[in-house]
Amino acid sequence: MRKIDEAKKQAITKAVFQITYDEGITNLSIAKIARQVGISKATMYVYYVDKTDMLSKIFLEVKQLMDTGLDEKMKSSLPFNQRAYNAVSHFAEGFVEYPYEANFMRAIMSNPALVNDGVIEQSQKLVQSLYDLFAEGVENGHWITNDMEILTAIIFSPVVEFTENYFRMGQPVPKDKLTELIDILISTNVVE
Repeated sequence: MRKIDEAKKQAITKAVFQITYDEGITNLSIAKIARQVGISKATMYVYYVDKTDMLSKIFLEVKQLMDTGLDEKMKSSLPFNQRAYNAVSHFAEGFVEYPYEANFMRAIMSNPALVNDGVIEQSQKLVQSLYDLFAEGVENGHWITNDMEILTAIIFSPVVEFTENYFRMGQPVPKDKLTELIDILISTNVVE
C-alpha cells in the first residue's frame, strides 16, 4: 500500500474546489482532477475509493471547517436575536474566508446524489445548534415564518449572493456592507 502524501491530498482537494468553481460540480471528473494536480488517475485511488467517496470526504471536511465555532456563538445565555445574528454572521464570515470551499459546499447541497448515503444527514449534525435555534424560534414565535426552508432561503440566500458577487469580481467583501445586510435580514425576519 502506498503512503498518503498529505501535500498531494491537499492539492487534490484544491483542484476539486477550483474545477467546481470554474466548470461546475457536474463537470468534475477524476481525470480532470488528476490532470490539474499532475498525477495519474490511478494515484487518485490511493486517496479515495471513487469519486463519490472523494466528494463525500471533502464535503464533510468543508462542513467541519465552516461549522467550527458555531456552537460557541450560539450559547443559550445570549438573547434570541443575538444568537440569530451570530449564526448568520458565522456563516457569512465563512463564505468570505473560504469562498471556494463555500462554493463546493453549496454545489454538493444542490446535488446530494453525488455523495454517499447519509453524508448530508451526518453534516447536518454539525449544525444542531442552528436547528435548535430554529425550533426555539418557532416555539416562542420569534420567526416571521415557521417554515425552516423558507426562513433559510430568505436569511441565507442574500448573504450567499452578496459574498459570491464580490468573490467573482475578485474584490474583498466590504465588512460594513455585510454587517448592514445581516442587520437588515435579522431585523426583518426575527420577531421581537
